Amino acid sequence: MFKMRIINLVNISTVLLLINLLQTKSQVNVEQLVTVLEVNIKAQLKNKTTEVLVEWNPLYQDKSMPEYRKLLNETCKLFLPFVNEKVPQSTYGGECTNANFNEAPQDGSYSRVNAELRLIYKYSDNPQIQTDRLQDDLNDREEFITSESSFVAYNPKFTVKIEKLFIPISELQTTPPPTTAKNDASAALSKFILIDIPIRC
Repeated sequence: MFKMRIINLVNISTVLLLINLLQTKSQVNVEQLVTVLEVNIKAQLKNKTTEVLVEWNPLYQDKSMPEYRKLLNETCKLFLPFVNEKVPQSTYGGECTNANFNEAPQDGSYSRVNAELRLIYKYSDNPQIQTDRLQDDLNDREEFITSESSFVAYNPKFTVKIEKLFIPISELQTTPPPTTAKNDASAALSKFILIDIPIRC
């Protein structure tokens, strides 16, 4: 009788574990239809203080180097605030991705940096965005774009596209799901099992 009770409790614990695993798997596989706005940017960079084009450094192509990460951070700081003011407020905020830096043809005594990056905005609703109009609006600006970055943008070119994608909920959520009554009950029973077994031993 005593052994059977232990076996039954262990079986209950196993069933609860399997249920939790199935719930987790189903949550990961759930997808949501999302509107994705993509803004691609090409530009050269100037030092804000000296107004001199940023000189090329081969380390800017190595994403593991601090030189690359610093340039990436400053470039994102340069363009994100500007584009944020032009696009509908994103459900999940703007993302600065796919930044690449290449050597521009030498002009004068040194080579310059060509910057390419992509800004992504995801919307759970269906915003009315006219891509042609937005693209014209982004490109219709002063020659230099300034911000809190230590750089200014020189001769930037913006291209815009929009598409609808099914994206896993797990990639959209940044916080864990709320506790439910079922989860509370499972947790309570799991605590009971963990306490009960050592006592019998």
